[in-house]
Amino acid sequence: FHKNTDNIYRINKKYQMGEETGFNPSTPYPLAGAVKQKYAEVEESTNFYRRRVLIKSGDKIFTEGNVCFTDSAFFNIFSFQFVKKNFTTPLETPNSIIISEDAMEKYFGDSDPIGKTFIIDNRTEYLVSGIIKNIPDNSTINYDFFLPIPNSVRTENADNWGSHWLKTYVLLQKNTPFENVEQKLSTLIKEHIPEEKISLVLQPLKNIHLYSVEGKPEGMKFVYFFSVIALFILIIACINFMNLSTARSSKRAKEVGLRKVIGAKKSQIIKQFFGESVLYTIIALIIAFILIELITPAFNDLTGKSLSLNYSNINLMLGLFALAVLTGIISGSYPALYLSSFQTINVLKGNTSEKGKTKSGLRKTLVVVQFSLSIILMIGTGIIYSQLQYIQNRDMGYNKENIIYLSMNQELRSKYDVFKSELTSHHDIQNVTRTSELPTEIWSIMRGITWEGKETEGGAAFGFAAVGYDYFKTMDIKFIQGRGFSKQFPSDSANYIFNEKAVKLMGMKDPIGKPFSLDENTRGTIVGVVKDFHFLPLTYEIEPLMLLLYPDFYRNILIKVNTDNMQNTIQKIETSWAEFAPGYPFEYRFLDHEFDRLYRDEIRSGKLFGYFVILAIFISCLGLLGLASFTTEQRTKEIGVRKVHGASVSNIVFILSKEFAKWVLMANIIAWPVAWYAMNKWLQNFVYKIEIGLGIFILAGGLALLIALITVSSQAVKAAKANPINALKYE
Repeated sequence: FHKNTDNIYRINKKYQMGEETGFNPSTPYPLAGAVKQKYAEVEESTNFYRRRVLIKSGDKIFTEGNVCFTDSAFFNIFSFQFVKKNFTTPLETPNSIIISEDAMEKYFGDSDPIGKTFIIDNRTEYLVSGIIKNIPDNSTINYDFFLPIPNSVRTENADNWGSHWLKTYVLLQKNTPFENVEQKLSTLIKEHIPEEKISLVLQPLKNIHLYSVEGKPEGMKFVYFFSVIALFILIIACINFMNLSTARSSKRAKEVGLRKVIGAKKSQIIKQFFGESVLYTIIALIIAFILIELITPAFNDLTGKSLSLNYSNINLMLGLFALAVLTGIISGSYPALYLSSFQTINVLKGNTSEKGKTKSGLRKTLVVVQFSLSIILMIGTGIIYSQLQYIQNRDMGYNKENIIYLSMNQELRSKYDVFKSELTSHHDIQNVTRTSELPTEIWSIMRGITWEGKETEGGAAFGFAAVGYDYFKTMDIKFIQGRGFSKQFPSDSANYIFNEKAVKLMGMKDPIGKPFSLDENTRGTIVGVVKDFHFLPLTYEIEPLMLLLYPDFYRNILIKVNTDNMQNTIQKIETSWAEFAPGYPFEYRFLDHEFDRLYRDEIRSGKLFGYFVILAIFISCLGLLGLASFTTEQRTKEIGVRKVHGASVSNIVFILSKEFAKWVLMANIIAWPVAWYAMNKWLQNFVYKIEIGLGIFILAGGLALLIALITVSSQAVKAAKANPINALKYE
């Protein structure tokens, strides 16, 4: 919805970490000012970062996460609509704040908030200078509070090109090839960080939501995924319509014969059947609109999205109408051509049986296609479920269970040791530690790392986190060599711990006790090597990791608890919180919930996929039921003759079911290689994944065969139990 959408780009960073190439959107503070000053192609630039802060207004106090620290250029690039403002330039004063309509209602109700105050982190007072319309939930950039980047932060980072911690966006001049700007940006970053293998790439605003930082279609894969499933289900439904229509052929045959007798041409009859099928699909479209309105709330709860159908979008409505008409034409083509081809004499004599194998062969082909699609979906469901179970149950290299985490604040930062002592005095609290990053996601990177004996020029980039003394004990992270940080060794404040991957990259066979430093002020030694653990989502390889004591970086407190009396334990933590951090609302989360959040999209997609498979199988069974009905109708006299000659019900059911079983087996032959290829491609999104075994294919094929036989048997038993006299009395 931004006016300049086509010319807005995010600057992403491409860097080398050992032998691997990485991407992320973190950039240095001076970058935004430098690109606007140096390059005429850049019309405007801004940088911003998100931070959780304590916000107080009157008697209302909340910890808010949707807080954006930025500058006035932000509102020149993005077209957020102001409901009310009292400024010429947004965020022009150091203590101004802009809020959304939701934030206004939350803190001020119906009263006018312009000129009213917020107190941030119990320290700084800000005046409300503007209100913007609520940003849509599905927007990539979605905040409720906008504050100017503090002057102290600007001064501290004015010339610091080595610290990458915020996002930078640029607005390019119209019709500017962004590839040319990319080259200039990469030259600029290398001028300031010559020792690193680093470059800058531009990502269009339109691509950010559905594409990863490196340009992979991480979000688009879901769009493609469910579009293919929708197409499969639509094809299955079309096949059903064809089979159900031809199954009723005897009921329509006399109508066709009489119409031909009174002069109707074949083309007119074809148009009639096409018209009927198109009318059915248009009626179905109207019913679909009603169903969409009914199920959208439940669907949004399931997917975690805020989707809705925009009826005012003329192009969308015309597209859906055209899809309905096309579906009607495709699904009605076979019945129209088949029914219109009946010979008048044969029809009026009551003879509508098929001559030749062409028409029955086409119907069999349609059923094979239908069940091939259903089997592909069943195999896909099984593999997706297995992969999700693998992710959730994989040994991550640490224990995420029974860990509560709290956000650090200024009060606790200064009183942490006493707070920790108070908590650990409780018998249900096993350990307390602090860290800069949660172990589920350590995204921070330390660049320019060199070490004694490094063979290549330039610095390497390692992931890094600041951890507390009891971090490894709390998280149950195992040591391969050496030890953890301890207060018994005061020198540990300058010492380092690495993971196996980092030690391997550095080529150190015996790293314990070896000197290591980041710069002149951080000279220390390596005191421990931990077993590799997954500190990034499983779509990433385990990367080199450096752990150190760094008090200025601590942002989270981790508390390992017993689960025997969880309610009392949390109450104890809350009581201690109120004592040591008065004025800050108590908010806690469980680490395993954070882990589940990382894979929420995959888990939700797996559930959705399962529901769609059930729908596809149900629709396939309807089609099979139609074809079974048609087949038994065509073979009524044969069944009667067989019964007269002594065939039992089970013999007849077997004869009728045998052919359908053959079609399902043929569908398996088609479906298995297609499903293997498709799911193998899907699994490539995960670095750590299951091996596709034969068992899931056999299970899906067997299940499809069982469903088909149950469906067909219902019609076969009915036909087999019928009195043979009724079938033969006209012969």
